[in-house]
Amino acid sequence: MWAYCNGKINDHSNILFEYQPTRNGDHAVNFLGDFNGYLVCDGYGGYNKLYKVKRCGCMAHVRRKFVEALPLEAELQISSQAARGVEWCNKLFHLESEFEKLLPEERYIQRQERSKDTLDGFFGWLDTVSPNGGSKLFKAVSYAKNEKNNLYRFLKSPDVPISNNRIENCIRPFCVGRSNWKFCDSVKGAKASAMFYSLAATACANGLNIENYFAELLRQKPGTMYLPW
Repeated sequence: MWAYCNGKINDHSNILFEYQPTRNGDHAVNFLGDFNGYLVCDGYGGYNKLYKVKRCGCMAHVRRKFVEALPLEAELQISSQAARGVEWCNKLFHLESEFEKLLPEERYIQRQERSKDTLDGFFGWLDTVSPNGGSKLFKAVSYAKNEKNNLYRFLKSPDVPISNNRIENCIRPFCVGRSNWKFCDSVKGAKASAMFYSLAATACANGLNIENYFAELLRQKPGTMYLPW
């Protein structure tokens, strides 16, 4: 299941689910068409086919990999290099929370003055880390370095978030529910699920009561659409 959404800056939220039989990046290319704006996503190689977009990295995925690299022994976690990586990521997220209510112009200035310095410091620190090949820390460091250009791109626009947590949170209910549908495996069923999840998630994101919204949809005449805002 592929999921797409617009950013928080828009007046209305739009969240769309699309079923496809594979994770091939061509599906995203076909869905997005001529879109050439900013696209926030993780480091999945399939997105490399989206050459028209301005691809932005996800700092939450970077942080998650450093969290996964933390030592199992509690006494070793605080002083570990993985913990230092998490700390760098936390600094960036804390700055974003400070800038959240600023006007776009002010947010852009603050990012240039403070977020860029923090990001520079993070990648400078990464150059000093020499983890064992194949370790979780090695994977975390490699992931961040491979995504470096994409992770810097949010600095170019004040409206671009530093993570794709928005769509991750949108698709989580579907992933949780999927465990209850193990035997509902028809293509038509998957496409129907995508349609109804698109409607429900969009209604929820726009502050509507989902049950009332669907009841209103069912009262509409055939061929009309009642948008969730």
